[in-house]
Amino acid sequence: MSLEDYRKMLNFCFRCGYCREAISEKLGVYKVCPEYEALRWDHHTCRGHVAVARAVLDGKLKYTPELVKNVYSCFLCRNCYEICPLEEQKIDIFKPIEAMRKEIYEGKYALPEGVEKIVEALKETRNTFGRPQYERTEWVSGDIDVAKKADTLYLPGCITEYIVPEVARSVAKILNHSGVPFVTLGEEEWCCGRPAIMAGAVSEGRALAEHNIDMFNKRGIKRVITSCPLCYRTIKEEYPSLSGNYQFEVVHTTQLFSELMVQGKIRPKQRIGSKVTYHDPCELSRYLRILEPPREIIKSIPGINFTEMQRHGKFSFCCGAGGLVKASEADLALKVARMRISEAFDIGAEIVTTACPSCKWSLSSAAELEGAAIKVMDISEIVARSLGIDSET
Repeated sequence: MSLEDYRKMLNFCFRCGYCREAISEKLGVYKVCPEYEALRWDHHTCRGHVAVARAVLDGKLKYTPELVKNVYSCFLCRNCYEICPLEEQKIDIFKPIEAMRKEIYEGKYALPEGVEKIVEALKETRNTFGRPQYERTEWVSGDIDVAKKADTLYLPGCITEYIVPEVARSVAKILNHSGVPFVTLGEEEWCCGRPAIMAGAVSEGRALAEHNIDMFNKRGIKRVITSCPLCYRTIKEEYPSLSGNYQFEVVHTTQLFSELMVQGKIRPKQRIGSKVTYHDPCELSRYLRILEPPREIIKSIPGINFTEMQRHGKFSFCCGAGGLVKASEADLALKVARMRISEAFDIGAEIVTTACPSCKWSLSSAAELEGAAIKVMDISEIVARSLGIDSET
């Protein structure tokens, strides 16, 4: 859709300021927007982006380098949408932001350097890091059984395979432990396509997605398991519109683990005597409303002292990795990540667990820089540890 398609929604904004900070009976006064919290200028809020989008629509602003930088500084975390008090038409700023990014890309304006690198990497190597495709399979250790043929596919995703492969190993070992045969696409796996779409390269993103759909169908896949919430949402919500031959379901690992626990195939037994908190990924909490399964999984593990951070659930604060900001403005992304890890430190957490490889990557970097004695773990790792099949290397 074009920016013009969102004019009516943009006109509903009456600049109340709830997208900067809000008051909740449960949370008190709390910060909403990670971009604004880090940069403290109004054009870095939802209402600021609304004003920019309106001005672009009315021809009052052009895509200058400064404006392009602003458009790519939104984390697309959607917290502002949750807090927006409008009932008839909430302001869902991620839609006009993506429409502007599409106009920027297709208009051949200069992209932020890091975003340009991602787009080029996706064109050349089919992954966001520009690394060889054969490295996608390097997480498969000798003690993992990947079936030669099965109708369940595990799709780790770019960040899981290239940055946090321990997450993929944990998921695979849990599947093996539970007696669930699975295959992977190996070197034939391509990026899910959403990073390209977020960058504005919509056609390129769709081409990546169509390749994956073709691979799923050629292999007779009936179920796709993902570690990455972004992959999950993309496959669930966007792939059906790209193919009339959509014959598979997609589940996130948190949903899978909950299912396996109900079936008695996962029985956490080893104690983890630590104070643990859970960081809700933006995609899972606000876009997909997967809130309770991760908490139920964590609370089922013996010895865990579970504690919530102030901002949690659908009002969780971003990890700093969303919206391609980690690529476009690395310092801004890290600043937000450090804010988030500080919240965990303030409640005395020893382990921050999450259910997103991007969140793990971002928060781990922040914890290291903060010098905080906090370990950041994906939920698959903590489940694997409780089963005695810990894949940590």
